[in-house]
Amino acid sequence: MTAPSSLDWAYWGRLIARPTRERLGLSRRQLARKAGVSADSILHLELGRTRHPTLRFLRPLCNALDLPLPGDEGLYMSLDGVSADALRRVVAAALHEFARRRRDAERFARMIYLPSDATRLGLATSIVAAERDLACDLVGLLCPDRDLTELSAPPQRPTRPRRTFVPAPPRHRIPRHPVRPHG
Repeated sequence: MTAPSSLDWAYWGRLIARPTRERLGLSRRQLARKAGVSADSILHLELGRTRHPTLRFLRPLCNALDLPLPGDEGLYMSLDGVSADALRRVVAAALHEFARRRRDAERFARMIYLPSDATRLGLATSIVAAERDLACDLVGLLCPDRDLTELSAPPQRPTRPRRTFVPAPPRHRIPRHPVRPHG
């Protein structure tokens, strides 16, 4: 997996990565330890010798520097003291739970919107399904490797055997007084 090639990495290393590292007061060795990469690879990036860094190298480096991942990687986030990757995972987990609760769109619509007729139920169900699908799309962007198949279909409810009506045998009415034959 490589990073986007449209970026000029020589400039990015010199103009972004190095000044950020220095502003944070980190040596290359300290940054390498924090990011889990080698100090030599950071040196090569800052000197412009790295032409095609991998995302496996860039992601922890950017998280350690609290920088958004360069290029067209999708959604970039940053918050004081929290890495962009950690925020991405938190948002993806929240959206996943949002979509999971709306798997059965009709059931969710009945509980939330309390529709009074079939037309309103259909409209509410389509709104819930659209919200669920949007959340699934966003989770797919944030975490492309996450399995979303469980969110696409409503959960299977256990089926109870249907009760069949078996009529009781006819009861004959027994007279209270014995019947005497006429005769």
